[in-house]
Amino acid sequence: MKKTHHDINRRGFIEGTGKFAISTSVASGFLTSLIPQSADAKPKHSNHINSKKPIKNMEITNAFTTALANNEIKGGAYILFEGKNILFKGAFGTGRGDAPLTTKTKVRVASISKLVTAFCAWKLASEKRFDLDGDISQYLGFKLRNPHFPDMAISARHILSHSSSIRDDGENYRGVIGETLESFFTPNNPNWVNGNHFSDKPIGYFCYSNLGLGLIAQCIENISGQRFDIYAHDNIIKPMGIDCGFNWSLVSDEDVKNSSPLFRRLGNDNFWTVQTDGDPISKPRPIVNAKDNLTLKDYKIGTNGLILGPQGGLRANIENLATIGQVILGANPFFDDGLRANVLKDVWQYNGTNAEKDSELITDYATGVGHIKPDERCPIQGLKTTLYGHYGEAYGLLAGVWVDTKSQKGFAWFINSSLETPQKGGNSGLYAIEETMMNAAARDLSLI
Repeated sequence: MKKTHHDINRRGFIEGTGKFAISTSVASGFLTSLIPQSADAKPKHSNHINSKKPIKNMEITNAFTTALANNEIKGGAYILFEGKNILFKGAFGTGRGDAPLTTKTKVRVASISKLVTAFCAWKLASEKRFDLDGDISQYLGFKLRNPHFPDMAISARHILSHSSSIRDDGENYRGVIGETLESFFTPNNPNWVNGNHFSDKPIGYFCYSNLGLGLIAQCIENISGQRFDIYAHDNIIKPMGIDCGFNWSLVSDEDVKNSSPLFRRLGNDNFWTVQTDGDPISKPRPIVNAKDNLTLKDYKIGTNGLILGPQGGLRANIENLATIGQVILGANPFFDDGLRANVLKDVWQYNGTNAEKDSELITDYATGVGHIKPDERCPIQGLKTTLYGHYGEAYGLLAGVWVDTKSQKGFAWFINSSLETPQKGGNSGLYAIEETMMNAAARDLSLI
């Protein structure tokens, strides 16, 4: 089943050169060091912190070591937390040049990026500078209307819940310096593509849209007067106490050098092939797309919110993802409880007919945050409660950040590599390895 709920890229675009062979000796060494033997024998690159449970029999650890042993992944990481406390964290396998992954290793986290973009919108809303329910055109610099429904105003909340009637036209949502975001939404422009970015269904119909996050980022730029990546860093990322960035913006050289590319095993190949971030240290950062020899200095703020990757360009490590989850929980008191209640409530709910046919996984969406509910399509069998967070999928990465606001427990995980065509999972629409990781983490946290 084609999945449209993530920042998906299946073009096989390779930014790096060279291939990474699977080393049986390296894999075996990691397996030996990572399988916990007792509460006192802690796995390499895995830490047991502030937990009342013994470290042995951790299912998430077993899930990673099994996937590594079966050559399903090159590497990955996880973190389990409760409120402010980190219970367990671990890293497995290798990244660039077979360097061991650690919990500090940064990767492109795909659509998990949308959470930080949403945080930016929430902050401006909390300051009464951004009306999430008003006509978004007032912040864009152009009038946005679905030509099928010209009298229906589109709001930021519609866009953040993917119910705005704006959709992706395949993968045509790349931001390029020298083009404007408006060109996607007005006729006689190169990105108009016959108006395919507009659904013929009205507002309230679910169409997952990466393009829509460019609209949110453009609003942020026009309201704040800052470039999106700078605003996100100064007002969200740095105050949260984490060190990540969109398209490597303001990430240290050391962290860039120690980052991991994303990989896929293509076809029946036994080698891991770089899909993105093969050599980011050699490129001007933040990394952007441009035409006609233009550079970031030529960009006019507030004209193309896509260029810094608000839909999927965040580079972060697993510890950063835990902090993002803790913000949603309220354990990191970045937003007050009133605002959190407002943005976490359902905006869109699936009723059996109000979503594109490839959106079966999504059943509920809030203001920038997805929900996993314990129903027949839930990827976590026996889940007791609703989880809030986001999936990530692109260039071989599979990932997620999910929290339970009642128990204050949460988890994040990612793998930096996957098969070109991973095995499908059960009823949820996820891949089997995603379901395995999520179920393991949920069992460790007693969410099942």
